[in-house]
Amino acid sequence: MKGKKIIAAAGVSAMLALTSCKENMIMSPPDLSGNIEMKGTVSCGTLKAEAEIKRTDGTWTILYTAPDSLCGMEIVTDGTECKVTHSGIAFDYKNEDVPFITAVDYITASIDSTKDAANISLSQNGNGTTLSGSVLSSGFQIVLDKEQNIVSLSAGDYKFTAVKNDKEES
Repeated sequence: MKGKKIIAAAGVSAMLALTSCKENMIMSPPDLSGNIEMKGTVSCGTLKAEAEIKRTDGTWTILYTAPDSLCGMEIVTDGTECKVTHSGIAFDYKNEDVPFITAVDYITASIDSTKDAANISLSQNGNGTTLSGSVLSSGFQIVLDKEQNIVSLSAGDYKFTAVKNDKEES
């Protein structure tokens, strides 16, 4: 009888230890599900382009502002259909019909995938939060500042670096 009481007491103590401070230590993922607006550089190796990226009500709009060859190109996608407009020419397609993955796909899918907290890992430091996970058969990493703004994103061979007030974030 005395042994059962000791085991029960040990069990209760273990449960209390697991539930007391643990909840305060678990990081909840930042909410990146709403509307987003950011400017920055999209790069792949030595290729670079400037872009304005927005998500409004689940629809992404990417407007390239540099270099001159891409300036004015607009891509609008909801994840299943896409419309590309450039120099007065528009092209509509279903995402599944394209046999390759673009920078736009990696950037938008990485951000969209953060709503499934079970599939991402978080780390925090004094400067902000880093979210890591996998999307489109590739790993991704999103770095947020203290205010939960996206500072950088890398996925596949692509990287997005945010510009805030005409200065690149570091």
